[in-house]
Amino acid sequence: MQYLKVVRFSFIFSLIFSSGTLFASDLPNGEVPIQTLSTQTTQNLRINYFAEVMSPAFMGNTESTPLPSGMPYKPVTGYSILNATYEFAPNYQFVYWQKFATTFTSNFESQGVQFFPRVPRFALRKTSILDVSNLTTAFDFYVQPGIIQNAFWSKNYFEIGLRTNWNYAIPKSNWAVGILTEFTTAYLDPKGQGSRAYGWVNPFAIYSLNSRFSTQHWLYVPIDNPRSGRFWHFAYDDPGKPYVQNGISYKLSSGAEATLLLNNYLFTKPSWRNTWASLWLSFNLF
Repeated sequence: MQYLKVVRFSFIFSLIFSSGTLFASDLPNGEVPIQTLSTQTTQNLRINYFAEVMSPAFMGNTESTPLPSGMPYKPVTGYSILNATYEFAPNYQFVYWQKFATTFTSNFESQGVQFFPRVPRFALRKTSILDVSNLTTAFDFYVQPGIIQNAFWSKNYFEIGLRTNWNYAIPKSNWAVGILTEFTTAYLDPKGQGSRAYGWVNPFAIYSLNSRFSTQHWLYVPIDNPRSGRFWHFAYDDPGKPYVQNGISYKLSSGAEATLLLNNYLFTKPSWRNTWASLWLSFNLF
Protein backbone atom coordinates (compact mmCIF):
# COMPACT_ATOMS: atom_id res chain seq x y z
CA MET A 1 0.00 0.00 0.00
CA GLN A 2 1.23 3.43 -0.76
CA TYR A 3 1.90 5.86 2.03
CA LEU A 4 -0.63 8.61 2.63
CA LYS A 5 -3.18 7.42 0.10
CA VAL A 6 -6.01 8.26 2.51
CA VAL A 7 -6.36 11.62 0.90
CA ARG A 8 -8.61 11.78 -2.09
CA PHE A 9 -8.55 12.68 -3.22
CA SER A 10 -7.02 12.04 -2.74
CA PHE A 11 -7.77 14.68 -4.89
CA ILE A 12 -9.46 13.08 -4.27
CA PHE A 13 -10.23 15.82 -4.92
CA SER A 14 -9.25 18.76 -7.29
CA LEU A 15 -12.15 17.41 -9.19
CA ILE A 16 -15.46 19.20 -8.86
CA PHE A 17 -13.97 22.40 -7.50
CA SER A 18 -11.60 22.71 -10.46
CA SER A 19 -14.39 22.52 -13.04
CA GLY A 20 -12.62 25.15 -15.06
CA THR A 21 -9.71 22.77 -15.22
CA LEU A 22 -11.67 19.62 -15.94
CA PHE A 23 -14.12 20.81 -18.53
CA ALA A 24 -12.78 23.42 -20.92
CA SER A 25 -15.53 24.94 -23.05
CA ASP A 26 -15.58 24.27 -26.78
CA LEU A 27 -15.38 26.96 -29.41
CA PRO A 28 -18.67 27.74 -31.18
CA ASN A 29 -19.09 25.81 -34.41
CA GLY A 30 -17.52 27.51 -37.38
CA GLU A 31 -15.63 30.13 -35.38
CA VAL A 32 -11.87 30.30 -35.90
CA PRO A 33 -10.39 32.91 -33.57
CA ILE A 34 -7.71 35.19 -34.96
CA GLN A 35 -5.03 35.32 -32.27
CA THR A 36 -1.35 34.92 -31.66
CA LEU A 37 0.13 31.60 -30.58
CA SER A 38 0.88 32.94 -27.10
CA THR A 39 -2.74 34.07 -26.65
CA GLN A 40 -4.05 30.69 -27.82
CA THR A 41 -1.70 28.86 -25.46
CA THR A 42 -2.85 31.01 -22.55
CA GLN A 43 -6.52 30.35 -23.30
CA ASN A 44 -6.03 26.57 -23.49
CA LEU A 45 -3.89 26.24 -20.35
CA ARG A 46 -5.49 25.78 -16.91
CA ILE A 47 -3.67 25.39 -13.58
CA ASN A 48 -5.47 24.53 -10.34
CA TYR A 49 -4.15 24.12 -6.80
CA PHE A 50 -6.05 22.03 -4.26
CA ALA A 51 -5.18 21.45 -0.60
CA GLU A 52 -6.69 19.41 2.22
CA VAL A 53 -5.63 19.59 5.85
CA MET A 54 -6.91 16.86 8.19
CA SER A 55 -7.27 17.49 11.91
CA PRO A 56 -6.45 15.01 14.68
CA ALA A 57 -9.25 13.05 16.32
CA PHE A 58 -11.59 15.20 18.37
CA MET A 59 -10.74 13.18 21.49
CA GLY A 60 -8.10 10.67 22.57
CA ASN A 61 -5.03 11.99 20.81
CA THR A 62 -3.80 15.32 19.53
CA GLU A 63 -1.20 14.03 17.10
CA SER A 64 -3.02 11.77 14.64
CA THR A 65 -6.10 11.23 12.55
CA PRO A 66 -8.01 8.22 13.95
CA LEU A 67 -8.60 4.67 12.83
CA PRO A 68 -12.19 3.33 13.13
CA SER A 69 -11.24 2.00 16.57
CA GLY A 70 -10.10 5.45 17.68
CA MET A 71 -6.44 4.41 17.71
CA PRO A 72 -3.88 6.73 16.06
CA TYR A 73 -3.54 6.53 12.29
CA LYS A 74 -1.69 9.18 10.25
CA PRO A 75 -0.04 12.25 11.78
CA VAL A 76 -1.78 15.57 11.23
CA THR A 77 -1.12 16.08 7.54
CA GLY A 78 -1.69 18.58 4.79
CA TYR A 79 -2.12 17.34 1.24
CA SER A 80 -1.81 19.42 -1.89
CA ILE A 81 -2.31 18.77 -5.59
CA LEU A 82 -1.08 20.89 -8.49
CA ASN A 83 -3.15 20.10 -11.57
CA ALA A 84 -2.26 21.56 -14.98
CA THR A 85 -4.20 20.84 -18.17
CA TYR A 86 -3.70 21.91 -21.76
CA GLU A 87 -6.51 21.46 -24.30
CA PHE A 88 -4.82 20.58 -27.58
CA ALA A 89 -8.06 19.71 -29.42
CA PRO A 90 -11.77 20.05 -28.62
CA ASN A 91 -12.54 17.75 -25.65
CA TYR A 92 -8.96 16.44 -25.44
CA GLN A 93 -6.39 17.56 -22.86
CA PHE A 94 -2.89 16.79 -21.69
CA VAL A 95 -2.73 16.62 -17.88
CA TYR A 96 0.13 17.00 -15.42
CA TRP A 97 -0.85 16.09 -11.85
CA GLN A 98 1.53 16.42 -8.91
CA LYS A 99 0.65 15.58 -5.31
CA PHE A 100 2.51 16.47 -2.11
CA ALA A 101 2.04 15.66 1.57
CA THR A 102 3.38 17.52 4.61
CA THR A 103 3.21 16.11 8.14
CA PHE A 104 2.93 18.54 11.04
CA THR A 105 2.98 16.23 14.07
CA SER A 106 4.77 13.06 15.17
CA ASN A 107 3.57 9.53 15.79
CA PHE A 108 4.81 5.98 15.19
CA GLU A 109 4.79 6.57 11.43
CA SER A 110 6.41 9.98 11.03
CA GLN A 111 8.53 12.24 13.19
CA GLY A 112 8.10 16.00 13.06
CA VAL A 113 7.54 18.20 10.04
CA GLN A 114 8.30 16.30 6.84
CA PHE A 115 7.58 16.92 3.18
CA PHE A 116 6.73 14.03 0.83
CA PRO A 117 6.41 14.54 -2.93
CA ARG A 118 4.37 11.82 -4.59
CA VAL A 119 4.94 10.23 -7.97
CA PRO A 120 3.99 12.56 -10.83
CA ARG A 121 1.09 11.72 -13.12
CA PHE A 122 0.91 12.33 -16.86
CA ALA A 123 -2.50 11.80 -18.44
CA LEU A 124 -4.51 12.06 -21.62
CA ARG A 125 -8.00 13.33 -20.80
CA LYS A 126 -11.18 12.95 -22.87
CA THR A 127 -14.14 15.12 -21.85
CA SER A 128 -17.76 15.10 -23.00
CA ILE A 129 -17.88 11.33 -23.40
CA LEU A 130 -21.67 11.35 -23.78
CA ASP A 131 -23.85 14.01 -25.35
CA VAL A 132 -26.35 14.23 -22.49
CA SER A 133 -27.83 17.47 -21.21
CA ASN A 134 -26.59 18.49 -17.73
CA LEU A 135 -23.98 15.71 -17.71
CA THR A 136 -20.26 16.48 -17.63
CA THR A 137 -17.68 13.72 -17.90
CA ALA A 138 -13.93 13.28 -17.97
CA PHE A 139 -11.87 10.13 -18.50
CA ASP A 140 -8.11 10.17 -17.74
CA PHE A 141 -5.71 7.48 -18.94
CA TYR A 142 -2.50 8.08 -17.00
CA VAL A 143 1.01 6.85 -16.34
CA GLN A 144 2.96 7.31 -13.11
CA PRO A 145 6.72 6.78 -13.43
CA GLY A 146 8.36 5.64 -10.19
CA ILE A 147 11.03 8.31 -9.93
CA ILE A 148 10.81 9.26 -6.24
CA GLN A 149 11.81 7.60 -2.99
CA ASN A 150 8.58 5.84 -2.03
CA ALA A 151 8.43 4.19 -5.46
CA PHE A 152 11.97 2.84 -4.97
CA TRP A 153 10.94 1.39 -1.61
CA SER A 154 7.86 -0.36 -3.00
CA LYS A 155 9.49 -1.11 -6.38
CA ASN A 156 6.47 0.41 -8.13
CA TYR A 157 8.64 1.59 -11.00
CA PHE A 158 5.80 2.13 -13.44
CA GLU A 159 2.05 2.43 -12.93
CA ILE A 160 -0.84 2.96 -15.30
CA GLY A 161 -4.41 3.81 -14.46
CA LEU A 162 -7.84 5.09 -15.41
CA ARG A 163 -9.72 7.89 -13.64
CA THR A 164 -13.35 8.75 -14.41
CA ASN A 165 -15.50 11.70 -13.39
CA TRP A 166 -19.29 11.77 -13.88
CA ASN A 167 -21.19 14.85 -12.73
CA TYR A 168 -24.93 15.35 -13.34
CA ALA A 169 -26.87 18.52 -12.49
CA ILE A 170 -30.43 17.46 -11.73
CA PRO A 171 -32.85 19.64 -13.75
CA LYS A 172 -35.09 22.07 -11.88
CA SER A 173 -33.26 21.49 -8.62
CA ASN A 174 -30.22 22.69 -6.72
CA TRP A 175 -28.67 19.22 -6.60
CA ALA A 176 -25.68 17.86 -8.49
CA VAL A 177 -24.70 14.21 -8.08
CA GLY A 178 -21.91 12.14 -9.47
CA ILE A 179 -19.18 9.60 -8.96
CA LEU A 180 -15.41 9.65 -9.23
CA THR A 181 -13.40 6.47 -9.70
CA GLU A 182 -9.73 5.70 -9.93
CA PHE A 183 -7.94 2.41 -10.57
CA THR A 184 -4.15 2.04 -10.75
CA THR A 185 -2.13 -1.05 -11.57
CA ALA A 186 1.58 -1.52 -10.88
CA TYR A 187 4.24 -3.63 -12.51
CA LEU A 188 6.45 -4.61 -9.61
CA ASP A 189 9.74 -6.28 -8.93
CA PRO A 190 9.14 -9.84 -7.58
CA LYS A 191 10.35 -8.60 -4.19
CA GLY A 192 8.19 -5.48 -4.28
CA GLN A 193 6.28 -4.43 -1.19
CA GLY A 194 3.62 -2.24 -2.80
CA SER A 195 0.13 -3.10 -3.93
CA ARG A 196 -0.54 -4.98 -7.14
CA ALA A 197 -3.47 -2.63 -7.79
CA TYR A 198 -5.35 0.01 -5.84
CA GLY A 199 -7.94 2.73 -6.28
CA TRP A 200 -11.16 4.16 -4.94
CA VAL A 201 -14.83 4.82 -5.67
CA ASN A 202 -16.13 8.21 -4.63
CA PRO A 203 -19.88 9.00 -4.96
CA PHE A 204 -20.91 12.54 -4.07
CA ALA A 205 -23.84 14.95 -3.88
CA ILE A 206 -23.72 18.75 -3.76
CA TYR A 207 -26.61 21.05 -2.90
CA SER A 208 -26.39 24.72 -3.85
CA LEU A 209 -27.85 26.94 -1.14
CA ASN A 210 -27.20 30.20 -3.00
CA SER A 211 -24.55 31.80 -5.17
CA ARG A 212 -21.93 31.50 -2.41
CA PHE A 213 -22.78 28.53 -0.17
CA SER A 214 -23.29 24.85 -0.92
CA THR A 215 -23.37 21.64 1.10
CA GLN A 216 -20.96 18.81 0.27
CA HIS A 217 -21.57 15.09 0.81
CA TRP A 218 -18.87 12.56 -0.14
CA LEU A 219 -18.33 8.83 0.33
CA TYR A 220 -14.77 7.51 0.00
CA VAL A 221 -14.36 3.76 -0.62
CA PRO A 222 -10.67 2.77 -0.95
CA ILE A 223 -9.79 -0.59 -2.52
CA ASP A 224 -6.55 -2.56 -2.65
CA ASN A 225 -5.24 -5.74 -4.25
CA PRO A 226 -2.28 -6.72 -2.03
CA ARG A 227 0.56 -8.80 -3.41
CA SER A 228 -0.02 -11.31 -0.63
CA GLY A 229 -3.42 -12.20 -2.10
CA ARG A 230 -4.70 -13.50 -5.42
CA PHE A 231 -5.35 -11.25 -8.39
CA TRP A 232 -9.10 -11.23 -7.74
CA HIS A 233 -8.82 -10.67 -3.98
CA PHE A 234 -9.64 -7.05 -3.14
CA ALA A 235 -10.03 -5.52 0.31
CA TYR A 236 -10.44 -2.06 1.80
CA ASP A 237 -7.28 -0.02 1.49
CA ASP A 238 -6.02 2.44 4.12
CA PRO A 239 -7.53 3.39 6.52
CA GLY A 240 -9.37 0.06 6.51
CA LYS A 241 -12.98 1.19 6.07
CA PRO A 242 -14.95 3.62 3.89
CA TYR A 243 -15.68 7.00 5.37
CA VAL A 244 -18.02 9.91 4.67
CA GLN A 245 -17.30 13.62 4.55
CA ASN A 246 -20.13 16.11 5.06
CA GLY A 247 -19.66 19.85 5.15
CA ILE A 248 -20.30 23.27 3.73
CA SER A 249 -18.47 25.24 1.02
CA TYR A 250 -18.05 28.96 0.56
CA LYS A 251 -17.12 30.42 -2.82
CA LEU A 252 -14.44 33.01 -2.11
CA SER A 253 -14.35 34.20 -5.73
CA SER A 254 -15.03 32.87 -9.21
CA GLY A 255 -11.89 30.72 -8.99
CA ALA A 256 -11.51 30.01 -5.27
CA GLU A 257 -13.47 27.92 -2.78
CA ALA A 258 -13.11 26.79 0.84
CA THR A 259 -14.88 23.81 2.41
CA LEU A 260 -15.09 22.62 6.02
CA LEU A 261 -16.06 18.96 6.51
CA LEU A 262 -16.76 16.47 9.29
CA ASN A 263 -15.39 12.95 8.71
CA ASN A 264 -16.88 9.67 10.02
CA TYR A 265 -16.32 6.01 9.22
CA LEU A 266 -19.07 3.85 7.77
CA PHE A 267 -20.12 0.68 9.62
CA THR A 268 -18.69 2.16 12.83
CA LYS A 269 -20.49 3.84 15.69
CA PRO A 270 -19.36 7.47 15.60
CA SER A 271 -17.62 8.88 18.63
CA TRP A 272 -15.32 11.80 19.41
CA ARG A 273 -12.40 9.36 19.25
CA ASN A 274 -12.96 8.30 15.62
CA THR A 275 -14.23 11.62 14.24
CA TRP A 276 -12.03 14.27 12.65
CA ALA A 277 -12.33 17.31 10.38
CA SER A 278 -10.96 18.43 7.02
CA LEU A 279 -10.44 21.80 5.41
CA TRP A 280 -10.35 21.99 1.61
CA LEU A 281 -9.01 24.95 -0.35
CA SER A 282 -9.15 25.19 -4.13
CA PHE A 283 -7.71 27.97 -6.33
CA ASN A 284 -7.62 28.38 -10.08
CA LEU A 285 -4.15 29.83 -10.54
CA PHE A 286 -4.31 30.27 -14.30
